[in-house]
Amino acid sequence: IHPRWVQVFAVIAVLGRVVEIFLSTRGQMIIGGIGVAAFLMYFPSLLAQSRNSGERKRFAREMGFGLTLAIFTSMMLRALHSGSDISAFGMFHAISLGLAVIALYLLFRAKAGGTVQTQGEPVSVKMGRVHAYTLGLTSVVVVLYFAFTAPNVIARWAGVSKLSVFGTLVVAWITFGWWWMRQKTISSKLILWWGLAFAAMVLFTILPHQVAFPRTQDVGYPLPAPDISFWQYIPLYLMLLLSPVLVLAFIFHLDGLLDERPKFRQLAGAFGLAGFYILVMVFAQIFTTVYDYIPVIGPFFRDKFWLVFLVPSLGAILPVLLFAETTQGADDAFSPAARRDWLILVKVMSVVAVIGLVVLTAHPSAPAASSSNTIRVFQYNIQQGYNNHGEQNFEGQIKLIRSKSPDILGLEECDTARIAGGNTDVVAYFADRLNMYSYYGPSPVTGTFGIALLSKYPIGNPKTYFLYSKGEQVAVIEAQVIIDRQAFTVYVTHLGNSGPIFQIRQMLTLMRGQSNIIAMGDFNFRPYEEQYALATAEYEDAYTHAEQQMVAANVDINDRIDHVFVTPGTSVQYVEYLPKGESDHPALYVEIQK
Repeated sequence: IHPRWVQVFAVIAVLGRVVEIFLSTRGQMIIGGIGVAAFLMYFPSLLAQSRNSGERKRFAREMGFGLTLAIFTSMMLRALHSGSDISAFGMFHAISLGLAVIALYLLFRAKAGGTVQTQGEPVSVKMGRVHAYTLGLTSVVVVLYFAFTAPNVIARWAGVSKLSVFGTLVVAWITFGWWWMRQKTISSKLILWWGLAFAAMVLFTILPHQVAFPRTQDVGYPLPAPDISFWQYIPLYLMLLLSPVLVLAFIFHLDGLLDERPKFRQLAGAFGLAGFYILVMVFAQIFTTVYDYIPVIGPFFRDKFWLVFLVPSLGAILPVLLFAETTQGADDAFSPAARRDWLILVKVMSVVAVIGLVVLTAHPSAPAASSSNTIRVFQYNIQQGYNNHGEQNFEGQIKLIRSKSPDILGLEECDTARIAGGNTDVVAYFADRLNMYSYYGPSPVTGTFGIALLSKYPIGNPKTYFLYSKGEQVAVIEAQVIIDRQAFTVYVTHLGNSGPIFQIRQMLTLMRGQSNIIAMGDFNFRPYEEQYALATAEYEDAYTHAEQQMVAANVDINDRIDHVFVTPGTSVQYVEYLPKGESDHPALYVEIQK
């Protein structure tokens, strides 16, 4: 393929990224798909250009060099926006435009990547190796894409701070870069064992949070989330420290692929299969949450979060077995100028990211005793931060919440720290901008749709319990919130479809014996159903007991499924169902007398 076509594909991919951030969700899907397709044409086209042996090895190392910079850039952009890519929001679109200008400048400043392949000595291409190396390259991209370019995702797996995850990654990758750029040769055996250790740590990071659910509803429920011992966090930080092996594996696979000297048509076939593999892995991760909605194959993926990460982690490493014991590097290690420039860039990005994490993260402090005699409670199913028309709407939802200035906020459908949610973190985003304490609840590893508790006051003794489920996995948050020396026990939940009666019974079992209860959530049952009767036999529906009630015009009060239940005798002064639109659910605002 002519080198100019390589540039054309690259331009389409870059412009696709720039254009799609300005579009609606449907437009993003179309233009984003075109951009990805262009990249899947660009990359094999670039690899198909003719290079001699020395050029091939230098090219592979330079691609690894660029990959490390891309990883640092992604981590920085997410650190500056509570886990979301800041370049995709509002006025920060200018960052995407700037990066696109730089990419296009470098693209046209450099040669297109070699010369068109010409007929020469016939080359016996081993297509098995071509496919294996392509799978290895793709697996590296999948692992980075799923988690390591967004450290907030890994932090949510284990329930640790973003700063600890990011800091460990920065130390690991800078140390690795300093070492790697001075090497002329690297043993493939070293990469193999390093990579297998990394894959093992990925598995042992996830497994402690992967709950073994009893298969009958009468045994073990409500089921407390597993207690994680100190030693069980060791694999997490070892995984982060070992993660730079992904770049070395990428370079090895690229080097091996180029040495096979496949033609564009052969590369196109291999990367076509690689694109399908990426699609399968994306759907596999999505299925770990939505398995109940996928006929036949969906149930297999229940509680298989570990498998979705183990497969590409091994896929990224095992093709190294095709190499001899030692593989030569480029003719020379990176020049001192290249090492200096790389180190300056990554240090600057790391410092900016750390400052962003420290300064922009919420720093709540409990308000001083106020003259108000009410507690403001806000219950909201936010539909992963999307509005009623399927458009991302973080700011619209925050604006609605701010209009009531709640003391306690319960969120459902907030598990965006995964590929299906763009690896964002809507809970951190809300907590940082509302300056509230937060507790995320069940780890994304467990496959729930996400529940969270936010509060202006410290959240004490938070716990997660799981309820029996025949379909989508369900959990309940329990925590204590002390307001002006008065302790309240707060529950947040999202029951399964139709609010299964055994789930509300298990939740009621959990609540018995507690005082000053505020239980909120998307219960998925209506006021005329048996589940509601069970709940109101023990607790009061804040709406029906409020002194003043307000209902938005587009809310059918007889069809409501979002409720707040309180201890009998609690004085509820005001209740308002706020209109749908900012989400596909109405928000529920309640004022309770202290």
